[in-house]
Amino acid sequence: MSHPYSIIIIGGGIIGAAFSYAASQRAMGRILLIDNGTPSPADDSATARSWAWVNAATNNDKSYFQLRHASMQIWEEWIAAEAGLEKTASGGFLWDLPGPQLEDYIETHAKWGYPVNAMGRAAIAEHLPWLKDVPEIAAYCEAEFAIEPVQSAQALIKASGAEVMTGQVDDIICDGDKVSGVKCGAMSYHADEVIMAAGSGAQALLERCGITLALAPTNGLLITTQSLPPISSYLVTAPDYHFRQMPDGALLIGGRFNEDLGVADDVDTKAANAILRRVEAACALPEPLQIRAHSVGKRVIPKGGLPVIGRFTNRNGTKVQGLYGAIMHSGISNAAGVAHYAIDDILTQDRPSLLQPYQPEGWSQ
Repeated sequence: MSHPYSIIIIGGGIIGAAFSYAASQRAMGRILLIDNGTPSPADDSATARSWAWVNAATNNDKSYFQLRHASMQIWEEWIAAEAGLEKTASGGFLWDLPGPQLEDYIETHAKWGYPVNAMGRAAIAEHLPWLKDVPEIAAYCEAEFAIEPVQSAQALIKASGAEVMTGQVDDIICDGDKVSGVKCGAMSYHADEVIMAAGSGAQALLERCGITLALAPTNGLLITTQSLPPISSYLVTAPDYHFRQMPDGALLIGGRFNEDLGVADDVDTKAANAILRRVEAACALPEPLQIRAHSVGKRVIPKGGLPVIGRFTNRNGTKVQGLYGAIMHSGISNAAGVAHYAIDDILTQDRPSLLQPYQPEGWSQ
């Protein structure tokens, strides 16, 4: 190691936390994690505002499925190893696709080795007895689960033994095509490797190194209700809502997946009430739903929709060394696998096949 730190990680969300943990598992040396406020339930980060569904349900993209499925398996290993990590919902029901598309999804993913099967109306009603609007068919995957994202990020960071600094990264120390650290105010911090895991905040920092990262973010709404008696231990994804019950009994509810709420000042309040009415109409609940909190989170989506993982090429056409990026939506599902294989990439300089489709160059020109 030629610098005080082996790794500096920019970002204390679930991606940065996973990198910190994966690096510690390889005994890579001193780790410094810098964030403008490590995740807390009150912040507005993508991690704090995530439904936190760990799954490999993709639009029949086999390469992306393989990465997500591998990540699920690594999450299982991490959860088994660390007392601070736990599943808080298990088993995913999904019927938000039209019938033929849903059947194709089930058939294709099952062929790829995903433990998903078609469940008929009677079986759905048996598993989800509170559901009034029972579909004819649903995809069910017992292996899918949820974690509480903020607590999980905090647990990974703690288990990693990283030094945590709350502060703003103002600049990346870059000499041509080589990064050697970061600047926070008047202070400089140097490392052999800088990991960019700052979500939407990565864009401006990368520009300082002559790297253009194209993002196409959308806004997603999540609603937390009052605490309710036990209703469901499953994750439920219907055509116009999705929900799971959290450990304190509250329902964590969203609308249609990938729906963009836009930016109108009151759109989130109106949408939140509309979604609650949908859930109440579809489900027999013990009492009317009340909004305890709701938030609009910005999904960190690179242009093209797929993750950006690896070393960037700057506008001069040179690959920048000492800087490794991981920017993506579905951060909860992907975090464990991406961090695990990316650390392999950094240590061996032999890029794992699962990461090959996600080279940053395609989006950084």
